[in-house]
Amino acid sequence: MKKYLTKKIFIRFFLTIVDIIFGFIFSFFPKNKLPNNPKKILIVKPDHLGDMLLTTSIFRLLKERFFDARIDIVSGEWACEILKNNPYISKIYFINVFSLNREGISRIKKIYNFLKTYFLSLKQIRKENYDLGLFLRARRGRLISLALIGKIKYTIGHGVAGFGFLLSKEVEWENGKHEVEHYLEILAPLGIKKDLKYLLPELYPSEKDKERSHDIYKSLNGKKKVAIVHPGSGDISKTLSNEKWEKILDLLDKKEYTIVLTGNEKEKYLLKSIAHNKQNIKIFAGSFNILELFEFFKLANVIITVDSLSAHLAGISRVKTIVFYSARIDISQWKALGENIKHYKIECEKSPCESGCNYMKCMDFDIEKIRDII
Repeated sequence: MKKYLTKKIFIRFFLTIVDIIFGFIFSFFPKNKLPNNPKKILIVKPDHLGDMLLTTSIFRLLKERFFDARIDIVSGEWACEILKNNPYISKIYFINVFSLNREGISRIKKIYNFLKTYFLSLKQIRKENYDLGLFLRARRGRLISLALIGKIKYTIGHGVAGFGFLLSKEVEWENGKHEVEHYLEILAPLGIKKDLKYLLPELYPSEKDKERSHDIYKSLNGKKKVAIVHPGSGDISKTLSNEKWEKILDLLDKKEYTIVLTGNEKEKYLLKSIAHNKQNIKIFAGSFNILELFEFFKLANVIITVDSLSAHLAGISRVKTIVFYSARIDISQWKALGENIKHYKIECEKSPCESGCNYMKCMDFDIEKIRDII
């Protein structure tokens, strides 16, 4: 049976039937050959922030292989800051896939926004007649319909979410690999090969981003080491309890760190509840954009966080970092890259699970174990 990533039996059955029937029909249609020297390349990656950040690790490889090619990308609007100032990307098409949209609006508005951005971008994409399309998302919402109606001459991607028959080249998905290695599976037919240990995501902060981060850092107590704690993850099941965070703050306080809590504007209450109005803790909720936060991370002595965009930012900051992972995460696939990262995960027989459980014992970490690391 064909390999699918979803664990839901009904969906797997449905995808199997669809792929068998339509795969047979599409087998009678001729497919274009892989272009030797594509001039226009489109990356399709409508993912969340952390996923997009990981994707930036392969842009340089693609440009080095096809130096004269123009590389464009399909992204959700929420990820545009990750791509800001990136020298390898020429144009960004925004398509806000409703199932990936975390904006606090109704489902109907999300669907409307998706359809609006989809057809607007589709019209522009079809005009370009791209030579090569790379579909880098392997789950639902990956916009594989563009492989059929986007007028892209040759398309490559995984078929582990079904509908692989729409692609010119369906590449094999190998379990146990990091997400970036799955991107490399898609680049392999192009003659691009690279070891994961040589790859890291890339961000390009402006001088203004750097200056603002440095100014905020200078406002802290410059005589002490700085510890940044970023507790938010966008998913309550992927973070620690307030009690665990308070124990972490106590450990840092005893080691005489200047403690900084960072997060977005929506996480302000979380940060305040963890800090308990302690005077020696600085709270920055919604104070940084992503590029500024990355620059601020680089100035710290230690970073403590959970699986989220913050973990990936910390990984490329080269600062000593501790990351706590829930059992929902396949750490071999989604861990933050960087030799500076110390990964913590409590194994569970059901890991990785798709939605967590009522108990979440996988987040019951012994905080004392990090004492010697910090």
